[in-house]
Amino acid sequence: MLLGTLLLWQRWRSGARRQESLHALTELQGALAKGHPERLLQLVVAPGALQTRTAAEQGEFLVKALADEVSPEGIAALRREGQFGSMWQIPMVMV
Repeated sequence: MLLGTLLLWQRWRSGARRQESLHALTELQGALAKGHPERLLQLVVAPGALQTRTAAEQGEFLVKALADEVSPEGIAALRREGQFGSMWQIPMVMV
């Protein structure tokens, strides 16, 4: 019984990580699509080289750098086929 409970807890915990990851990516994609640099700065840690720049400059950089990196199609593919969890548990696929 204890083993069953532990397995169910682990599966629930893995599902929660998946949902949190997808939610964060969806928020990031929304901020990029709407061009909200101030929201991006709340979602992303800017690189150290940008720390001396103004918030507007940091946000502009992030919009330009990430605009083509996160798409609704990519998030949908992760939702369908993505594997979430510890890096040690996800099988490595060579492309």
